[in-house]
Amino acid sequence: MTDRKSEFLSELNMKDTIHPRYIQLLSPLGFYSSLLKTEIWVPTDFVCDKESVPVIEGTSIRGGVFHDYLSRYDSFPCVEKFIAADVYLEVMKTRDKQAVTHFNYGIIKQFKMAFRRDLKYTVVRWWPGYFHKLPVKATLEQILIINHRL
Repeated sequence: MTDRKSEFLSELNMKDTIHPRYIQLLSPLGFYSSLLKTEIWVPTDFVCDKESVPVIEGTSIRGGVFHDYLSRYDSFPCVEKFIAADVYLEVMKTRDKQAVTHFNYGIIKQFKMAFRRDLKYTVVRWWPGYFHKLPVKATLEQILIINHRL
């Protein structure tokens, strides 16, 4: 029996919030993690900041959503900080693989994508910050207070 590969189980359907950095999901967002060997489903109305390392070229909104979800104390599955970062990398690799296939990117573009992805992963993995301080159903206001942005 072969291992199931990482894959997206639904499309990203989101809206902006009143705060320009944050989004809210309009429908559940699903991903099968071969690392965790389980499906991860982020619920409708989940609020997060898209991705916390926007200064590095390119964004991975999906990666940011799943990482933020796994950073909540009542996520399912509930994981440790480094595992959440590893899933963030897994989501980015899965998305990048889709892009490479769809757009037929050459080796230089793929190298740039890998460099950017690995750099963002390293920052997320080692950056100090909140972890397991908020519930999955945290409101924008609760998130802003924790992040000192209100």
